[in-house]
Amino acid sequence: MKFGFFTFFFFLSFFNFVDSKFNFDFDPTEFSKNDHFLFRTIKKRRLDTINENEKVPGIVVKLTEKVGNLFLSKKSYETMEKKLEGKVLDTIKFKALQMNVTVFEPELVKLEMPEIRFENKEPYSFVISSKDGQARFKGLYKGVYRTIRDGYSYADLTGLNLVAELKFVRLDKNSIATKVKSCKFSTDSTVVEMKPNLFSQADQMFSELIEKSIEEKLCGGVDNLANVIGKMIMESINNGPVELESFNDSSFNTEFVSEPEATKSGLLLSLDGQFSDSLPVDLERTKVHIHQSDSDYMVYSYISDFVFNSYLSQFKEKEIDLEIPPEFSEFLRTSCSSSSCLGTFLPFLPESYPDSYGKITVAFKNPPSVEFLENGSKMIFGLSLKLFVQEKLIGSVDFFIDSFIEKFEINADMDSEENDVGENYKLKAKITVNNIDVISTFMEDKRGVEFAENLENLMGNNKEIIQKVIEFNLHRLFPLKTNSHLEVESIQGFFRKHTLVFAFDLPSEDKKLLRHLRFF
Repeated sequence: MKFGFFTFFFFLSFFNFVDSKFNFDFDPTEFSKNDHFLFRTIKKRRLDTINENEKVPGIVVKLTEKVGNLFLSKKSYETMEKKLEGKVLDTIKFKALQMNVTVFEPELVKLEMPEIRFENKEPYSFVISSKDGQARFKGLYKGVYRTIRDGYSYADLTGLNLVAELKFVRLDKNSIATKVKSCKFSTDSTVVEMKPNLFSQADQMFSELIEKSIEEKLCGGVDNLANVIGKMIMESINNGPVELESFNDSSFNTEFVSEPEATKSGLLLSLDGQFSDSLPVDLERTKVHIHQSDSDYMVYSYISDFVFNSYLSQFKEKEIDLEIPPEFSEFLRTSCSSSSCLGTFLPFLPESYPDSYGKITVAFKNPPSVEFLENGSKMIFGLSLKLFVQEKLIGSVDFFIDSFIEKFEINADMDSEENDVGENYKLKAKITVNNIDVISTFMEDKRGVEFAENLENLMGNNKEIIQKVIEFNLHRLFPLKTNSHLEVESIQGFFRKHTLVFAFDLPSEDKKLLRHLRFF
């Protein structure tokens, strides 16, 4: 999925995983997330879960009024001025008294841009307005009554007042558009002059008609602007700055579950967010928490833990090779002299497999589970780890890990086109392992039984190492890639109850939004 404003994080686990056929009461075939007290605890804590029949959005994207700054920056004003330079109105024809007057294509020869404002109008629209500013139009006129009179026409407009209301419309489940609801233009004063002079009635009619002609052009430009804004919104939805890749053909459901909502703090776009059609029966939707005070950035993306849990559902029974940080790579040796290694804990390994390296695989017996809290994210997952040496199974362990993400950050090189997917971003997180609960162990060699019996204590005493291994393997669970389409340079992320929030700004000097903007 293109999941712009979403993404990520997580874990994996490590250490010696073995299990003995002997002296253990747990049957690995009965390994079940639903029966484990840690999972029951998470389920009980979800006090504000929603009736599954209600269509509660899994993702809400908020575009704050700062997005309007893209159109209001000094560079944007300069771009609009250049676009308007030398533009002409349609030829104006009218009859004053008995004279037929034609003013040929009045040309904009001078412009002082007005002040432009964007303001949301609840519930589904926003208003573009302008004030101040000046404009001068110059053209040739011809007056015909018995004789022909030719000359120049001038129109000086002061106080360019445009008021246009645009409405957000959901066209279907997959797209929205911005439509012009109303558009009016007026001036504080319009002074016209014909050289040579005609008569006051001609001046008055020309004054009224040139204002009407300008209104038609500007409102046509507003209609074009509405299309640009609509496309910008859809691009924001379909081209988030960071994308979370799927391991199968499933994808996130980006259908709109309600009409776009304009509030005082910004435009809210509510998406379904569910990943995959087949979900665990006990997976419930949770509300995202949106604060009106979220205004420091242009775009906020609120993602419920339901969305991530639906994404994590694809990991059931999935197996991956565990990557070991370089500083711990020697641990996988079967033979070692000074430092600790596999051979230290399993003395039979140097005899049977001298000078070899072990390989660890991780299988997710059940989908991992997350719960977002105000100060981080609770994560619980059940794993089955297997240790191989020379492709032969040495042993395995099934266990639960109760962990916690305290903070994370994404630093992405959005302009990089040369780097591979895995090289143009850096995902970092601080993870704390709270508890490790070994369910069952298995050993192929009876000489490993003593080690298996002490494995839970060994893992508990080496939580820091396990935490580092989890952090090192984040990209395996949440494979991210950056998307340079929106040219976002940095992303801020933080947690709220049941909500992961991403916030970012669009480039302030971006010309893309104004590239197809036409007023005349």
